[in-house]
Amino acid sequence: MTKNKFVLLRYLCLFCTNIDQIDFNSVLK
Repeated sequence: MTKNKFVLLRYLCLFCTNIDQIDFNSVLK
């Protein structure tokens, strides 16, 4: 994913549950 898309998803994650945040952490890895 592009950095811009990642940023958008990151902001959306703020509105999601902690489980969703774990998924984003997996993407970082």
